[in-house]
Amino acid sequence: VFNQMITDIRAIDVPGGETSDEMFFPVDFTAQGINFWVPPDQPNMDYGGERSGRLHWAYDIGTLGNENVSCHAVRSGVVQSVNADGLGTVVIKHSSDSYYTQYMHLVLGAFTVNVGDNVTAGQKIGVVGGTGGYEIHLHFAVSINGTFATEVDTINPRDYLKITGNNVTGLPNPKG
Repeated sequence: VFNQMITDIRAIDVPGGETSDEMFFPVDFTAQGINFWVPPDQPNMDYGGERSGRLHWAYDIGTLGNENVSCHAVRSGVVQSVNADGLGTVVIKHSSDSYYTQYMHLVLGAFTVNVGDNVTAGQKIGVVGGTGGYEIHLHFAVSINGTFATEVDTINPRDYLKITGNNVTGLPNPKG
């Protein structure tokens, strides 16, 4: 009874209606070139690794140059920003947990969502790119408060994505 009450309350509180506990990996990890690492293989790609003299509060998923990798919402939620930083970034506030997710380096002009849109888990939000002069990859971050700058504001995305090894995750591929 208590769990049903929590579910009912959650459905009322979410703008746009329903919630879902569904969760998907942000890219099709079986697509050509997709690679994600567990340290020490690529420490600068990992959460807390050092890159260009500063710490990296995200987790990077590479494509080995594949330019046709769709990026998908990990969980359902509401789009908070689209390319507000000029680096091809989408931020989503989840409806089924208290986190925000950031998807960076998406191809400019290839976004499939707008600010205020309700998205479902697994929904395409854009295409992985290399904005900012970087190699093509997805920079994925998880925040407790919508800020993505420090370890105080973020959690380890590798754990959130249930990554246990090189190209091994406990999450399913996005639906489409």
